[in-house]
Amino acid sequence: MTAARHDAIRLLIGNKFWFAKGGVETYLFELIEELPALGYEVVPFAMHHERNRPSPYEEFFVDEVDYHAPQSTLASCASPRGCSTRARPRPGSRR
Repeated sequence: MTAARHDAIRLLIGNKFWFAKGGVETYLFELIEELPALGYEVVPFAMHHERNRPSPYEEFFVDEVDYHAPQSTLASCASPRGCSTRARPRPGSRR
């Protein structure tokens, strides 16, 4: 990323990772290199991760979440009660 231009259009780019984990991220970082020449200022948004590239915006990144861990929020959404710990199945529901 280059220094911000005053006439640049800010473009928020969000991805789970801010490092080259696979093909999607590899393409994303190649694209990001080209965007300033087209008049864009790239503002990244991702999860904190030890392998992330440095970013002047990393203080705004969200905490890392392992969506494959059994205690994760996503895993709890698959439970009979759903994402809410206060929710109760309705009588007669198929949950």
